[in-house]
Amino acid sequence: MTTAQQTQAFVTLDTTSPNIVVRFLRAPVDDAEFERYLWRLDALYRQKKAMTLTFDTTQLVGMIPVKHFKRQAEFMRAQNDQSEKYVRRVAVYIASSVVRGIVNLLLTLKPPVVKVRLFGQQEWPALVDWIQQEWLVSPPINQRTY
Repeated sequence: MTTAQQTQAFVTLDTTSPNIVVRFLRAPVDDAEFERYLWRLDALYRQKKAMTLTFDTTQLVGMIPVKHFKRQAEFMRAQNDQSEKYVRRVAVYIASSVVRGIVNLLLTLKPPVVKVRLFGQQEWPALVDWIQQEWLVSPPINQRTY
């Protein structure tokens, strides 16, 4: 990894709207960097506001270590109750059809508690439409029944 890659953030979170976009740019340098990202994600859950999550891996340079995939899965499972209340949809934007297939298999084996859909490289417009549909058809969070 070059010095320029080390100084670039490994992930960005666009929180300017309830449609949160998480963009992975490179593999994390270490476990602490990955945990800081999870802490930032957890802060969004602690706000207790309705949101959609879009995970964009299309700009990712390199591979995220398997241990961080496992840690992400643990984090998401720990958030199941909060996700059911506040997360309306999750979109995952993955360029590689092979990786998309693996993630799809994992989602089939362990179904998530919210709607999740995988999108490929050329499907950004479809992803945006799918996320926006949720805001058009769902009642406000304080009117949803659980």
